[in-house]
Amino acid sequence: ERVYPITSTVVGLFSPWKGVQIFAGPGIEFDSNQSYFIARFGIDYAIDLSNDWYLTPRLIFDQIGNEVQAYTIGLSIGRKF
Repeated sequence: ERVYPITSTVVGLFSPWKGVQIFAGPGIEFDSNQSYFIARFGIDYAIDLSNDWYLTPRLIFDQIGNEVQAYTIGLSIGRKF
């Protein structure tokens, strides 16, 4: 059983169209008992809002070790500087 896992990844980005980013890369998940290799894949789409603000929905897939698969649906709000 994992207790308070922390994930760290390094991903490369590819933007095939304006606002769309496809990303993939390796990582490690740490918990109090052991560490696991992660392969992360995802896609997101930046929606421009007014006054340099944007909204980004994303879908992420993580293959953790040989057994666990995790799916994440996220939404972020950001501001361009």
